[in-house]
Amino acid sequence: MQKFAKLSSNEQRATSNEQRITITIENDSSHLVTPNIIYNRFDLWINCDPELFARKDTGYDSCLRDGKFETLHANCGDEDYYMQVLYCAETAKLGVWMSRIPRNVLIEVVNYVFRTHKEVNRIIYRYCLEPLGAHKKINHFRIVLPESHDALLTRMPKHERQNLNSRLRKLKQKGTVTYQEYRADWDNPNVLEAFDAYFRFKNITHDRDFGLTARQYIQTSQTSNIYVLRCDDEVVAVRLSCEQCPIACGENIAYNTEYVKFAPGIVLQNYVLSSLINKGKTELFLGGSNYPGQTCALPILIGNFSFKPPSSKHATS
Repeated sequence: MQKFAKLSSNEQRATSNEQRITITIENDSSHLVTPNIIYNRFDLWINCDPELFARKDTGYDSCLRDGKFETLHANCGDEDYYMQVLYCAETAKLGVWMSRIPRNVLIEVVNYVFRTHKEVNRIIYRYCLEPLGAHKKINHFRIVLPESHDALLTRMPKHERQNLNSRLRKLKQKGTVTYQEYRADWDNPNVLEAFDAYFRFKNITHDRDFGLTARQYIQTSQTSNIYVLRCDDEVVAVRLSCEQCPIACGENIAYNTEYVKFAPGIVLQNYVLSSLINKGKTELFLGGSNYPGQTCALPILIGNFSFKPPSSKHATS
């Protein structure tokens, strides 16, 4: 069985003179979590229907069902770091999505979790900047939002701006183009219509059958906003997002393949970015999805890991 998280010998020598790291629980400091996004803010998560997870036990999803969280404050000399941990039975999820927390601090947090929660035998995370434990490297994209949509468009090469305008102009020639935005209310008929189109589009483009209702999808993905692009009365594209925090997260996007020559996903994304800027959002995190034409989307190496506690009673830091 794996031991507690530990630094390599070189890292141990490099950090031997660092300040002592102390960890305390401060649940009233959730707003200090950085980056302040929904995937790091377990205190804002929607509780999910228990029956949804009866057929699906991945640890992460069961945390959504009946977990509890802690906001941890890690102090290292003059530096303070805040992060949340979600606990559910034997699994803990560490909220460090794109957090710039030093590796030695993260390791101390991991050891703290195992030391104070004896029932935990696995810690999971997504999109950590530090490659701890068993991990894999993939890209993460984001868009840093300026103060105006015009400023964002200037980042795009001229020919890409021209392509965007051309596609939108041709779509308007086909019919009346409208945009709608809805809050994630699963009792709203417009939201149900949007999800019906979203599920149908994904089934065609990705052969994906989610097997979920709109309510279940909203709960499991933490979707807060739904954007819809229509041509006349027909749904052309649907964009789902999580906007509970200063940094928004793009949950997913789907489009009608009959309109593919108009690049409806890019057209709708352009509207979504304008909306986010008007709301004062600072960034849009896109995960592993890169959108053509957005030259400010930056690839970042990230990792995934799980740890198991040691069989002995001795921890290594």
